[in-house]
Amino acid sequence: MRRVSLFLTLLLLVMAGLGSCHCAKLPKAVVETNMGTFVITLYSEDAPHTVKNFMDLAEQNFYNGTMFFRVMKGKIIQGGDPRNDGDGGPGYIIAMEPNDRKNVKGAVGMVIGSDVNSAGSQFYICLKANHEYDGEYTVFGKVTKGMDVVEKIGDLPVDKNSRPQKMAYIVKMTIER
Repeated sequence: MRRVSLFLTLLLLVMAGLGSCHCAKLPKAVVETNMGTFVITLYSEDAPHTVKNFMDLAEQNFYNGTMFFRVMKGKIIQGGDPRNDGDGGPGYIIAMEPNDRKNVKGAVGMVIGSDVNSAGSQFYICLKANHEYDGEYTVFGKVTKGMDVVEKIGDLPVDKNSRPQKMAYIVKMTIER
């Protein structure tokens, strides 16, 4: 009887420990734009350094006032550049964090230059599945609320360089931990 009681106690402790490891709440970025608000759930377990960088920049108000300066019709919108021209960043780069996350509709990934380890602050949001990007960019989140706002930005008229003809910008980005 004593062995059974000890076994059950140990089993309950192990089960409680296993259950808690999957209950971590994922952080979120609430992105208020001049066209509405959307929420990005951040994959802190799959891309911890990228998510930390993104959250740190957001908490420093880095993204506030930046435009979605590129709209590739039916594909992606791109933002996160303080210069709003595709050439700006935070003044440093971070390494790519390969993971198994796919570029599905609403996926959020880090923009890179010619070097895979050249990300900084620029990010894209997929307007549709873009599986040709899978494994090429760090996917670190997904729009889980307000995809209609992202699609409104994606529907803006653009010039021949994919620059929106109407401004769409981040008013404020806040992090919920």
